[in-house]
Amino acid sequence: MRMAEIGQRIGPGELIGEIGLFSPERKRTQTVVCETDSELYDMTDEMIFQLYYQNPRLGFYLMRLVAGRLLKDVQRRDGEPATA
Repeated sequence: MRMAEIGQRIGPGELIGEIGLFSPERKRTQTVVCETDSELYDMTDEMIFQLYYQNPRLGFYLMRLVAGRLLKDVQRRDGEPATA
């Protein structure tokens, strides 16, 4: 799979759609294109919240993931080299 607008590959086990979880309009920022057979799992807000209560470290993971992707968006917009 890849994020169409930026060409970034998404590997097995990676989380997508997390920005839409936190945005006021529940709007996602990228389109995902499946180039091979893929298996996706759909999770509701409630399911994510339940997982968070079971393992609070999930909250820090999500915050880092969202912040990292948003920072990469800003770097791309400003023409800066993206860092890992």
